[in-house]
Amino acid sequence: MPSSAQQLTPAGEDRRIPAEFLCPISKTIFKEPVIASDGFTYERQEIEKRFKSMDLTSPVTNLPFPGTKLIPNKVLEALIRKY
Repeated sequence: MPSSAQQLTPAGEDRRIPAEFLCPISKTIFKEPVIASDGFTYERQEIEKRFKSMDLTSPVTNLPFPGTKLIPNKVLEALIRKY
């Protein structure tokens, strides 16, 4: 059975999902990618959950977030849809 980071094409070929399409928190494909103040992209629901729990450190760098503003990553969202 394929892992979450791969899928089988109709021809049965192994086609890996690019790591850039996966949220660093949930390790799943982005549905609503947002850029946080640490410069990294996260799934909106996952990073908002982290902020609500008062965990204000970056999951990638482990440094404090400078702020909690989130910006939609429309380019990444379009690339994933195209993929």
